[in-house]
Amino acid sequence: MSPHVLILDADPSAAQVTRAGVARALPDATLDVESTAERGWASAQAHQPDLVIVDPGAHNLGNLWLIQALRAASPHTLIIVLASVSTPGLKRRLESMGVDVYLEKPAPLTVLLAAVRDHLPYQRKPNGYGPPECSL
Repeated sequence: MSPHVLILDADPSAAQVTRAGVARALPDATLDVESTAERGWASAQAHQPDLVIVDPGAHNLGNLWLIQALRAASPHTLIIVLASVSTPGLKRRLESMGVDVYLEKPAPLTVLLAAVRDHLPYQRKPNGYGPPECSL
């Protein structure tokens, strides 16, 4: 089973850069790119993504609502925030909402991709994707 990734960013150029990087890191992943919280929520309901990468934007209550709704509806979905506008208050609020990774733009693509690889519960296996192996 390949991972499903939802990218939510109002900036089409930034969204495409993120999409290209994730596609390179997870070549078998299904990628959806949306620009509004409403479209992101519809996509999340339809496809139940394994990973959501979202830019909450400046004063964008819709994207904050989406993060809360995603966390409530699917507590195991990995949520990575890639914030274009960051304040200490926004960071604290997002962390209290249960985001898994908080990054600020311009985060190097390598940092974002490392977060994806380190936190996504699917790892590439010879036969596809599956949960990470445990060793005791």
